[in-house]
Amino acid sequence: MQRFTEKTNDGRYQTKQDAVVPSREGYIGPAIERLGQVEELMEFLTKQQEQLSKDLESLRMQGKTHSARFRDKMAQKLTNSHILSALRPAFGDR
Repeated sequence: MQRFTEKTNDGRYQTKQDAVVPSREGYIGPAIERLGQVEELMEFLTKQQEQLSKDLESLRMQGKTHSARFRDKMAQKLTNSHILSALRPAFGDR
């Protein structure tokens, strides 16, 4: 993976000037593109978690907690949860 940031001696992060450049409406550049992709991933996983919760509840109501479908959805929910737990501190979310 190509990194766009480096950690400074005081624990903060910085990037090279060409990784973020001013545009008419804000900033653009490869570092901003990467940030946008990570934000999209977080939104996708969060929405998927909401849908998985609904699906699991529906399966519970049908008494299908021992089905392969239930186990698959639960495994996906746990995987998403671990990924989100790793990403949230970087975004100030808990």
